[in-house]
Amino acid sequence: MFTKKRIMQAVTVSLAAGMLLSGCSAGSSSSGGREQLTFWGPWSGDQVAQINQMTKKYNASQTKYTVKYTAQSSAMEQKLLTSMAAGDSPDVVLWDSFNTSTYAPKGALQPLNDLIKKDKIDTSTYYPAALDQLKYDGKTYGLPLVSDVRALVYNKTMLKDAGITTLPTTWDELLADAKKMTVYKNGKLEKSGFSLQGVGFFQMFLWQAGGESVSKDGKKATFNSAQGLEVLNFWKQLLDNHIYENGYDTNTDEFSAGNVAMKIDAPWDIPTLDKSGVDYGFAELPAGPTGIKASQTGGFGLVIPKGAKHADGAWDFIKWFAANKDNELAFCKIAQWLPADTEVAKDAYWESEKWTPFIKSLEYARPRPTITGWSDASSKTLDPALQQFMAGRLTAKQALNQAESQINPLLEKAAANQ
Repeated sequence: MFTKKRIMQAVTVSLAAGMLLSGCSAGSSSSGGREQLTFWGPWSGDQVAQINQMTKKYNASQTKYTVKYTAQSSAMEQKLLTSMAAGDSPDVVLWDSFNTSTYAPKGALQPLNDLIKKDKIDTSTYYPAALDQLKYDGKTYGLPLVSDVRALVYNKTMLKDAGITTLPTTWDELLADAKKMTVYKNGKLEKSGFSLQGVGFFQMFLWQAGGESVSKDGKKATFNSAQGLEVLNFWKQLLDNHIYENGYDTNTDEFSAGNVAMKIDAPWDIPTLDKSGVDYGFAELPAGPTGIKASQTGGFGLVIPKGAKHADGAWDFIKWFAANKDNELAFCKIAQWLPADTEVAKDAYWESEKWTPFIKSLEYARPRPTITGWSDASSKTLDPALQQFMAGRLTAKQALNQAESQINPLLEKAAANQ
């Protein structure tokens, strides 16, 4: 197990070794007079070519550094800890911003506050949610690069055939429209008016209802509330009206097959939607019972791991990539992701039927709770309880009671082990 103390000891040793070897390591760290920067990230497949377009552009923009991207597995964060302990950290990482609050306390990332101040990087133009996910305990560990956000994707043909001319803007309208487009015959759901796709969207619905998952001090869960019950009661209406069934559209893409009228989606699904042949459109998510708009955002930033041998070069690359609005926009266009910078979001490129709902949603979107231990604890307690509710084995109140009683001890333990 990698504790903060062990990681910091390993980093200190690796840094000392790097200093001793710096005078004779040019052959392994440079080529043609350039320092070779190791760039890790979880993006693979077609995404590697997208990233390489930018690294090639950076490499051509100056003569001091050469960046090479290497795709890692889904367990990249754990591999990073292992590499640090071995004194072989990469120089820069394409980082899932949500993971910052988990790995910053472990000593895995280098704070960038001094570098940001020295180079006068204006971080005020980033979306607050994008930047906040890269902060922990008053320190900034990365610069945001791209964002994502959830919106409503709908099948234009199904809406037209049902005589629906305006998109739903409230839960009640969503329910009414979904009823019209649902086809349920002989005990089987053939066409769903709205697909929940499991329980992962509970947080967004809770925000829309005016609730919160954690207390303001970040010490305990607060989803077991009137707002939490309101969410599950709404979900029960979807289930009772056979609009959605537990497990429907979980292992198959029923939207692409033309069997789902509306669902919650993100920009990364656009290539799949384009290939499906479905005439689709995007809209902002419907507001909750009191008119609250809410959506969930995530994204990626660039960070420097502790122990990076070429931290100066890594920072030069991060500034060029994530603090340069032209380069961020270029990458957003290549990768079909959303900007992390509000100024980039003002570009005319985003003024289209496809992108405008996402850009509008970014204005009020929020990240998942970033308190220490939340991701692991909620996956072990809240998610299973909600799944039992969806399967009809627990009532709404029973599910929330069970999850609350299980999650708070785990959060207390995680906070104590920081």
